[in-house]
Amino acid sequence: MALQHSIHVSAYQSLSAIQETDLSADLAAIRAPTLVVYGKQDRMVRSSDIQRIKQFVPNYVQHQIDQCGHYLMYDHRDVFLDDLLAFLRQDNIQG
Repeated sequence: MALQHSIHVSAYQSLSAIQETDLSADLAAIRAPTLVVYGKQDRMVRSSDIQRIKQFVPNYVQHQIDQCGHYLMYDHRDVFLDDLLAFLRQDNIQG
């Protein structure tokens, strides 16, 4: 299936549509504490995306994982889970 031309075309079109979608207006509506974890070598999430989150989401925490691409929850599972658990344990999350 991976060798079929139509698979590559549809995958490219899907990725292009995702990258061209601007959700900045929606980011401004986020008021909940927000965790942003991303891989330093991620080819899907650009540094401009992280800066946009920083600009629009007032209550966020970010953590960059080095030597990591887009699938950080698989490639660096323990680091990702440690970040997530630490974030969820914060007083402002438990309410």
